[in-house]
Amino acid sequence: MFLLLLIFFLANPIHAHAQTTVELTLIGNYFDEENNLEVNITTSSYSQDQADLKVRPLIDPPQTLFVYEGGRIFSLGSFWTDLPSIPDHLTLHTPVPFQSADLWFEVQDTKTGKLYETPKKQVFSRNFVESYISDLNKNLFGW
Repeated sequence: MFLLLLIFFLANPIHAHAQTTVELTLIGNYFDEENNLEVNITTSSYSQDQADLKVRPLIDPPQTLFVYEGGRIFSLGSFWTDLPSIPDHLTLHTPVPFQSADLWFEVQDTKTGKLYETPKKQVFSRNFVESYISDLNKNLFGW
């Protein structure tokens, strides 16, 4: 019996599969003058596991938001199957300026079907930030 178990485990090695972590870092917390926001993505997974991960941004209040990655454009309405595998960098673009919104990401592991959400971050438009700084300077320094 012991010999059969030993042969089974040697023939079918058990691989410990650590959970992949994904870190999405916003470059600033406001959209620039062209209404773009840069996002860096780092993962703890092996390169073969990255092909199984997809990422999609979400924003509240709802805005029209496009994702530029590798010369291709995706919208929030894109199917998971249409989205590219998780990139190292992507650019978010909103054609309509807004004041502030909550931005977060969904990450799907297409192999297991699990869906993860990142914490929400508040983002602002460049006009809102410039107006806020101007008002702050007026209140603090009178100019």
